[in-house]
Amino acid sequence: MRKVLVHYHIFKNAGSTVDSLLQNTFGQAWRAFEGSNAASRIKPEELVDFLVGHPQVKAVSSHHLMFPVPESALVDVIPIVFLRHPLDRVRSVYEFERKQGQMHGPVSLGAEHAARLSLGDYLRWRFGSALNGVVHNCQTAFLLGSRKYSRRPIGPVEYDQAWQALSGLRFYGLVEDFDASVTRLGKLLDDSAIALAREYRVVNANPHRADDLDGRLAGLRKDLGEALWAELLERNAWDLRLYESAVNNLKQ
Repeated sequence: MRKVLVHYHIFKNAGSTVDSLLQNTFGQAWRAFEGSNAASRIKPEELVDFLVGHPQVKAVSSHHLMFPVPESALVDVIPIVFLRHPLDRVRSVYEFERKQGQMHGPVSLGAEHAARLSLGDYLRWRFGSALNGVVHNCQTAFLLGSRKYSRRPIGPVEYDQAWQALSGLRFYGLVEDFDASVTRLGKLLDDSAIALAREYRVVNANPHRADDLDGRLAGLRKDLGEALWAELLERNAWDLRLYESAVNNLKQ
């Protein structure tokens, strides 16, 4: 069966770097597959239709693809998903949108608010805009594959569904352990007779951030203050649990 790599590009999870890896591997056989606007969602069956209609494509990246990973008698989709520590991801989201808003204007609500608000006020706006969203339980909600969790709470049943979706994948990687994740992906693809390029270009990384995760989190806590830090922890409870489970699962 024809095998196609599909990168589910979660915002600010090293997705542009993953894309550079896929481009280096597949060249013109790699394609971006996006919706018409930032709020677009692409259903699993639409992905299958796209791949059937583009038989030359060997890899796809998309911000807008929804879970679950499609099953098809025509195409074997090999998913690529990267998780990131949810609290470290928060500052990255803010700094990216702030730079975007300052350089290009109000290209999105996030960029518009980040350009004029402090990090703390930006988080308060995000928390007030959705029950789960861009900076709170984003990755768990993504794995659940439905927009409804922006306005509905995630509980233990939903968390278990998200964890099963992630742990059932043939591959998931960690941004904080990127090189080792790429090595694992390469070994997986060797079994499928796909030679993954090991060269990639780090894209959209902040050159001024602290090198170690603990240092970055300590800096974030100091900048936010204890009250907002505690709220950030609470708002990301499911993502923190998901990330910890993902890390532990890879150690087994």
